[in-house]
Amino acid sequence: MTSDSYYKDLQDYYKLKNSYDTVKQKKINELAGTYGKDYDQKKQTFAKLKLKCINCKQDGGTLFTENSDILRATCGNSVKPCKLDLTITRKKFAHISEKLSATKQALESYKKNIITTKLDFLFNYIEEERAIETFELLKQQLNNSQETYINLLTLYNSITHNEELQNLIQEKILVFENSKKQYAEALDLYKSSGQITYLKNAMEIYKTKMAPLGSEIMNLKYKSSYVEKNEQDQYIFFQNAYNLEDLIIELKD
Repeated sequence: MTSDSYYKDLQDYYKLKNSYDTVKQKKINELAGTYGKDYDQKKQTFAKLKLKCINCKQDGGTLFTENSDILRATCGNSVKPCKLDLTITRKKFAHISEKLSATKQALESYKKNIITTKLDFLFNYIEEERAIETFELLKQQLNNSQETYINLLTLYNSITHNEELQNLIQEKILVFENSKKQYAEALDLYKSSGQITYLKNAMEIYKTKMAPLGSEIMNLKYKSSYVEKNEQDQYIFFQNAYNLEDLIIELKD
């Protein structure tokens, strides 16, 4: 399942569930109003409440299953259920920093166990065959964790310290500074000569070069900008080169 289809299925699931819950709550409210404060009568009536499947409108309602692994919507009709069967295997996510920390701890653990295995063999606590078997297993686990750690670190650095992006920003800044110089020269010529043509040239440079470049540089440098109010009622302006969401990764099985 692609990322786009996964999120579309999620949207479809919660749209179905929201529609179903809205109809269900409406019926409950109607019954609650009908029987006033008669709790026993309400309880008996609610127990007999018959809902329709949100898809085929048959009796039995729609069954929604939600746990840590799946989301599922199916027709609740026991005689002839319709084709509604939306099953979504939930994806799991984590922060890159958390995965880096966990992988680093695993690396240290494997290294420690390798040393322990070598010492156990040297002092004849375990037989050679078992020592070799354990060592090879730990070595493979260590190599896998090292590869994972390097990949995670590379990904983290590409987000937080993207050299290609920084180079692009510097190129844009150089072009901006050159345009700024042209703008200043045009203004100086206008001030010294009084000719309106130079002023128009300056405005054109600002409008077509400096303003668009300034906006582009800002967007390249900062993915998010926001203002927060602190405890002293002061407004602080924050700019981040990346969003926190950029550091969230999908966990693979």
